[in-house]
Amino acid sequence: MLKKSHRFHVVKFNRKILLFKVFSLKMIFVLVKLSQIN
Repeated sequence: MLKKSHRFHVVKFNRKILLFKVFSLKMIFVLVKLSQIN
């Protein structure tokens, strides 16, 4: 039981990191697009 909940917590944590990475990549992409327009 304890191990299972711990694993779930790790999965949640990894998902947060993944979302953050995706968000960062999107921001970089938007910045590059804007710099190309100007």
